[in-house]
Amino acid sequence: MELELSQDGDASDVEAHVTLLAQLDQSLRADDGTEWILGEKDVVVEGSDGGWIEQGGWHLSLPAGSRCTWPVLSHDPYRKDGQATLDKARIVVTVPLPDDLPRRLTLTVS
Repeated sequence: MELELSQDGDASDVEAHVTLLAQLDQSLRADDGTEWILGEKDVVVEGSDGGWIEQGGWHLSLPAGSRCTWPVLSHDPYRKDGQATLDKARIVVTVPLPDDLPRRLTLTVS
């Protein structure tokens, strides 16, 4: 599957976000050979030409300028303090869209 991200207009601070479900306690791998076991430790992967990440049977290209972040926790309305637990965490890929040129990400699932 190919995702094409773009903006119409001249805003220079527009970003797109791609959210991915993660498998806790399994490895997230990057194109440079780095590997992390997903848990409480923060992970940031900077995209590059030919960059990618993969985990649990999926593989996602990371264009130059993009950033992959783990863990991203949302607000949990069912908890008194609103703090989401790690099992609700997501991997979020942020792709800046500073101009009207499209950015492409390719997602492969095996």
